[in-house]
Amino acid sequence: MTNELVNRYVRVWNLSSDTERRTEVARIWAPDAVQYTPDSRHEDLYQRVTDAYNELVAEGKNHFAPTGPVHTHHNSVLFTVEMLTTG
Repeated sequence: MTNELVNRYVRVWNLSSDTERRTEVARIWAPDAVQYTPDSRHEDLYQRVTDAYNELVAEGKNHFAPTGPVHTHHNSVLFTVEMLTTG
């Protein structure tokens, strides 16, 4: 389940479809979830993901991928994501 969560999280940053991106943000983050950023509401998270996609991924030069181990502790997950050059 943890690897699935990480893969879904990373996938959302690479989605070109605005509709899919909004749906996945709502599916990945529970309404009361905590991410250690100033953004916590679904709309804020959706906007953060969309801005990153438009700035870093949309032109097809970059994509995000998980890297390294996944650590879990109680209800927390810690993992690393890197931005890679496409091609």
